[in-house]
Amino acid sequence: MSQNYSITGVPTWLTPSSTSGTATTGGTPVSFTVNSNANALSPGIYTATIVFNDTTSSTTALTIGAVLVVDDAAVLQVTPATNMASVGNPGGPFSPASFQYQLSTNSGVIGYSITGLPSWLSASSASGTLTTSPTTITFTVNSNANSLPIGGYNATVSFANTTNGQGDQTRNAALTVNSGGSAPLASQTWVSGAGSDSNDCTLVAPCSTFAGALSKTAAGGEINCMDGSNFGVVTIAKSISILCVAGTAGVQVAACNGITVNAGVNDKIVLQGIDIEGQGSGVHGVNIIGSGSVVIRRSSIHGFTGNGINLVGTSGTKLLLQDSVISRNAGGVNVQGAGGAANTAVIDRTTFETHTSFAVQSAQGGAAYLSASSLIGTGQKLAITGGGTVTSYGNNVIRGASAAPTSTLPRQ
Repeated sequence: MSQNYSITGVPTWLTPSSTSGTATTGGTPVSFTVNSNANALSPGIYTATIVFNDTTSSTTALTIGAVLVVDDAAVLQVTPATNMASVGNPGGPFSPASFQYQLSTNSGVIGYSITGLPSWLSASSASGTLTTSPTTITFTVNSNANSLPIGGYNATVSFANTTNGQGDQTRNAALTVNSGGSAPLASQTWVSGAGSDSNDCTLVAPCSTFAGALSKTAAGGEINCMDGSNFGVVTIAKSISILCVAGTAGVQVAACNGITVNAGVNDKIVLQGIDIEGQGSGVHGVNIIGSGSVVIRRSSIHGFTGNGINLVGTSGTKLLLQDSVISRNAGGVNVQGAGGAANTAVIDRTTFETHTSFAVQSAQGGAAYLSASSLIGTGQKLAITGGGTVTSYGNNVIRGASAAPTSTLPRQ
C-alpha cells in the first residue's frame, strides 16, 4: 500500500531532501538540512511549522515545529585601549621596552591575527584562537630599533577576528629615536586627553598616557595632569610622582592591573588624585610587587576582582594611603609579607566601602596601621592571617563583621 504526500511550511533556512512523493509501508526517509540562508540571519529565534500532507486522502498527516536560534556573533575584545609609544637614543635602549594587551571574546571561540607590525616591533604571538579567558600578547621593541637613525617611526597594528570579522580594531605604535642623548629626560612632564605620546610631554605638547609620559620623565621627576581623561595602565620601575587634581585623572582597565609598581628599594612613588576603575574585570587597582615606598593620596580605587591595593613587595615595602576611597572590590588593601619581609601599610583618613572578601587584610607578617578611617558597607572588615598584625589608633569606624585589631593604641 502507498500514499502520496507533500511537505509545506518549510522555512527558507531549511532544505528538505524531498517536498513530495509516494510513501510506502516500508518507510520513505526525508531529511532536513539547515542551509546557507541561515548565515545571513540576524541574532534571534526563528520558528516554523512544517506540515506533512496526505495528498491521496487530502488530509494532514502530521505537523512538526522547527526552531533555529542565531546567537550573537563572538566579538574580538582587546584591552587596554591605549597605544604603544617607546623612546630611546640611537642604539637603544628604548623605554618602555614592551607592551601587553589582553585578547578575548565575549562568547564562544574565535581565531585572531595581528598584522601591520613594523620591523622594530615583535609580538609574542601573531595568530591563534581566543576564548572568554583573556590571552596576553606582549609586544617588544626588538634589536632592529637599535639601527634606526634619529627620527620618529609610526605604524598601525591591526587586530583581526578571523572567524567573523566582529570587533576588528587597531592600535598605533610609535618609536622615537632621540638625538643621541643630548637632551636628557625631563624632570616634569604633562598628560592630556588631547595629547599624543609622540609629543615631548611638555606643557604645550603633552602626552596622552601615563606610560608615554613616564618614558620621557627622569627618575625622581613628576607627571602632571592637565585635564580629565583615561590615561591608561602603567608600570612604574623608578622614583616618580604622578600628581593630578582629585577626580580628573582616570585609569580604566579590563582584565589586567591598573598601576603596577615594581621599583627599587630606594625608590619613592607618589600617586595623587587618580580615579582607578576596574570596570568589574580588572585584577588589582595598584599592584605593588617591588620595593621602596609608595604614597597614594586623594584617590579612588573601585571595581576590581582582586584587591584595590595589593601590597606584596619583596623587600620591606612601605605604603602610605591617605584621604582616599576604596570601594566595591573583592579586597580593599592586602598587606602581605614576602620572603621574610614585613611589608607595612599606614592607612589614614580613608574610607573602605563594600568588599566581598575584606576591607583590610594583613597576612604573612604584614603590618597595617589604621587611623581616622571608616570601614563600612557589606563584607568582612579586618582579616588577619599568618602572623599579620593590624594596629588601630582607636579613632576608626569599623562597622560589621571583623576580626579584632591586634592592638589598639591611643593617639599621641
